[in-house]
Amino acid sequence: MSEIGEKLFSQTFGCPECRATPETNTKFDSLPYKKIKTLFDKSDNSFYISECSYCNQPYLEEYRDDGMLGGFDGDPMWWYWMPLTAKELAILIKEELSLEDINNIMRTRSFLINEYRDKSTFKWA
Repeated sequence: MSEIGEKLFSQTFGCPECRATPETNTKFDSLPYKKIKTLFDKSDNSFYISECSYCNQPYLEEYRDDGMLGGFDGDPMWWYWMPLTAKELAILIKEELSLEDINNIMRTRSFLINEYRDKSTFKWA
């Protein structure tokens, strides 16, 4: 993330714990993001509302596995965590939200991504 983007992000969302970039191979159980509501859950794509266990900043969490597109070995898998505004959170907690509605919110700002199957390598995108 650029210095300007990092400054804007740090002034707006979360705390140092949930804004930090985890070290490579950090175990998911030690991340500060804790799932609080399932929005959509299929084997290859899931969305959750998560929050920081330190400051309660809400995040939209996504799991995606594109395994059906290219075989079983080395299939792309991703985890994303995007901080949410109060307005976005209010929209997401409504009942009957479509997958398209959720996707329209995801990736509207910087998010933490883990994009490798064999090792957990995190970066802000």
